[in-house]
Amino acid sequence: EYQYVDVHPSSSINYYRLKIIDNNGSYQYSPIVSIYHNVQFTMSFFPNPIKDVLNISFISENKKDALMSIISIDGKTVLTKRVTLIEGLSNSSINIQTLPNGRYFLRAELGNKKQTTIAFEKL
Repeated sequence: EYQYVDVHPSSSINYYRLKIIDNNGSYQYSPIVSIYHNVQFTMSFFPNPIKDVLNISFISENKKDALMSIISIDGKTVLTKRVTLIEGLSNSSINIQTLPNGRYFLRAELGNKKQTTIAFEKL
């Protein structure tokens, strides 16, 4: 099993293949796989559920500012943080230790008003 994250994918069709090298030095190539990528921004976080610190990873097509908001289940914004994303992979964290246990939403708002929202559980 192989895993790879392309932090700079083209916003179109991307082609990937493996070069498989044997112990004796001989090699062969895997079949080419094409993946269409048209997302200008993705966000993920860990762990979930969360006890103290929410670690966030972003993949962005270019540099942009984002407003991160933690929203309670009743729709109230309880924490905000501004982050500047770089082209490719960016990481950030939000300390949520003081929040009461429960279900929340992490929302990222970009300058062009694009929003991404993910639910999480605070323990």
